[in-house]
Amino acid sequence: MIGKGSFAKVYMATKKSQNIQYAIKAFNKVFMASQHKGKQSLINEISIMRQLDSDHLIRLYEVYETSNSIYFVVDLLQGGELLHRIREKGTINEKDLKVLIRNLILALNHLHQKNIMHRDIKPENLLLKSKYSDCDIVVADFGLATKTDIQNILFKRCGTPGFVAPEVLEYKEIDKFYGVQCDIFSAGIIFYLLLTGKQPFQGKDYKQILRQNKACEISFNIPELNKFSPSAIDLLKKMLNPIPDKRFTSAQCLKHPFLDIEEDSLGIEANLCGNLGSYEVEYLANVRNKQFDSQDMVGSMPLFSTGKLPMNGNINTVGSFSNASFSNMERKIIISTGPGQSRFSNQGSNDCQIIGGFEKQYVQIK
Repeated sequence: MIGKGSFAKVYMATKKSQNIQYAIKAFNKVFMASQHKGKQSLINEISIMRQLDSDHLIRLYEVYETSNSIYFVVDLLQGGELLHRIREKGTINEKDLKVLIRNLILALNHLHQKNIMHRDIKPENLLLKSKYSDCDIVVADFGLATKTDIQNILFKRCGTPGFVAPEVLEYKEIDKFYGVQCDIFSAGIIFYLLLTGKQPFQGKDYKQILRQNKACEISFNIPELNKFSPSAIDLLKKMLNPIPDKRFTSAQCLKHPFLDIEEDSLGIEANLCGNLGSYEVEYLANVRNKQFDSQDMVGSMPLFSTGKLPMNGNINTVGSFSNASFSNMERKIIISTGPGQSRFSNQGSNDCQIIGGFEKQYVQIK
């Protein structure tokens, strides 16, 4: 096992026929079914991921089902979370930054062309493919993703406090439903964070951060932003426009001069190590100090409910998997009728210990 958290476990496995390593994410069906729309959410995630084909989006290769669990076979990403890498290095230069942001926008553009919005773009969901690249990112966690052209959208208001577009927080049933522009705003918050080392929406707890996020008052007149080119700041402002119709689309972002990677970079380095450390200690601690009072979802959790947290919404990072025993995989394996065709059935088999040519490994990724 290489990771666990509140509702699934992740294992590393090797496909014997090709000697290729993958990650196996195991979800406990009883636990998922007990969560608010947990079963529907997992089925929706599978459906969304099957439609994706981009180097900058995590790939779902297979889905297997047992009487107890659902297993996702996905990319094994050994580079870790983006922010962890930046804290380790302590600097990021503008040339690397523009490649990184371009890769993020390319991922969103692929989604948006398919009428899919991710709705939970945040630092924890940006993973690096390897230990040797600081820019080759992959967007993970499609637990809140949805098609824009369907009637029954699972969660109307969702995301993670501090990264949610204002139109998502302001949405009411009588309103026209928001669109893919919400992802651009969230990407803009990440851009702001990488430029400054600061989260634009500050607060001592979940509710304060949420109020600041809803008010959407962002300061661009701070010393940290003066270190970067006017082109970078111009794109940042266009991504963070609080009015969705005036906000840049992913296609417009890709045409912006800042994301022209052939352009000479100023090579300015911003020392983000201390600031990003503060982001992790202060912001993440504050957002976890939360109280809820409704059934909407933020970060795969209720936005304002008094109930318990259903899920943490972060299924692709090391600290976010639990509640599915690997022994279940060994005892009862049923390969679905086609790749990824999970049915949440109650069938099982006692005579198979290897899943689709995969063998279990207990070697932890360092």
